[in-house]
Amino acid sequence: MEKLYQLILPQGPVDRSRYLHVGAAFVIFKYLVDWLVYRLLFGDWWSWTEYMTPLFAQRLASAPEAANLPMAYAVFLLVWSLLFAWIGAQWSARRAVDAGGTPWWGLVLFVPLLNYLMIAILVVLPTQERRDVGAAKDAEVESLTFRTTITWGLGLLLAMALMYWVLIELNNHYGTVLFLSLPVLFGVLVGYTANVKTRQSVGRTLGLALLCAVAASVILLSLSLEGIVCVVMAFPVISVSLMVGSLLGRSFVVMGAGRPGPLQSLGVLFILPMIAWSDGKLPKSAARQVSSSIEIDAPPSVVWENVVSFSPLPEPTSGIFTTGIAYPIGARIEGQGVGAIRYCDFSTGSFVEPITVWDAPRRLAFSVREQPETMKEWGLFGPVHPPHLENTFRSVRGEFRLVPLEGGRTLLEGSTWYELDMAPEVYWRLWGDGIVQSIHGRVLQHIKALAEE
Repeated sequence: MEKLYQLILPQGPVDRSRYLHVGAAFVIFKYLVDWLVYRLLFGDWWSWTEYMTPLFAQRLASAPEAANLPMAYAVFLLVWSLLFAWIGAQWSARRAVDAGGTPWWGLVLFVPLLNYLMIAILVVLPTQERRDVGAAKDAEVESLTFRTTITWGLGLLLAMALMYWVLIELNNHYGTVLFLSLPVLFGVLVGYTANVKTRQSVGRTLGLALLCAVAASVILLSLSLEGIVCVVMAFPVISVSLMVGSLLGRSFVVMGAGRPGPLQSLGVLFILPMIAWSDGKLPKSAARQVSSSIEIDAPPSVVWENVVSFSPLPEPTSGIFTTGIAYPIGARIEGQGVGAIRYCDFSTGSFVEPITVWDAPRRLAFSVREQPETMKEWGLFGPVHPPHLENTFRSVRGEFRLVPLEGGRTLLEGSTWYELDMAPEVYWRLWGDGIVQSIHGRVLQHIKALAEE
């Protein structure tokens, strides 16, 4: 029975028999844990064929009630999957070394569709006698001067910025490739380069990866590819991915991996647009519902009048609305009943909301025909306009419910359904839900103040 750390981080090459049996055991164990947790929480589970899809976003989207998964459970799935991706990459890299190849093959595990093909090949390839890489490695280390390392690092940063532009401008999709695959692969190259001359500690390797995440963010801002707020939002997931990749690159040094040449490095990076294209063709997740409520010391008939339309709101005091994120400033309506048009005015424009349910004074529901930009984004040198301002966050519909309470009071519930075209969706929902809740809070508090006057 192998010790736990040897399963998570195997020592030395891995032969094909051990790779097959331990790998199969990991897959079965992960599925059983996922199945049990989901079954206990929701009493259901998505099919085995959907579970085995190579795309995490598609697997999560195929779950029953995927749009309404509790955030804590969705984050658990993401972290749990990243852990096993790390284990699988380690085992695949060491199996590749045992088969006479390079541990860089282990990176293919992060490439959807090709990862299953690589696993099949590694299961078939026999063990090969390893060549003595010591002398070659010593010569290589001597050639790695400080200037070479700095040049290599700057080249990688510029390559990452270029790939970011390619993935956004040509593919027009903010997917897992952009926020997970690209920084992981970039982190592998950074971690290997940092350790190949002089072995660094785990802490120093992680620190260097974090520094590279900061440098990459500055480059994106300097080139006006992104704005400050969006970079701040994306930094946690990008920096964690970079650090995970850097540890993987550091482990490649231990395995005796040859230094990747420019063509090999760029070849790894430029396979990403093809993967991003397939990522962008995934079926869209169902609209996600976010609800908020407030108790108002006024009867439903009075509250209803201030729900249908309300006077301009005061300037926001919440810090989130000082960043450029759109916030509500008033509401007006043309007509009454089903078919009337409600306009919810925001700081960036107006939502056009045809009324679909008019049940005074109990329920007001509406669809969204038009919506303004989600925010005004600023870069280092002025306003910027990245594609995600227009097509990644879409409000679909909304409604207000008025529930009478004792003492002539009212429980006012506000709900918004929105679609999010960014991945990993689990992470971006944290921001999306939080922003929608802040908007709800601003509107509900204003309606409460008007009704109680």
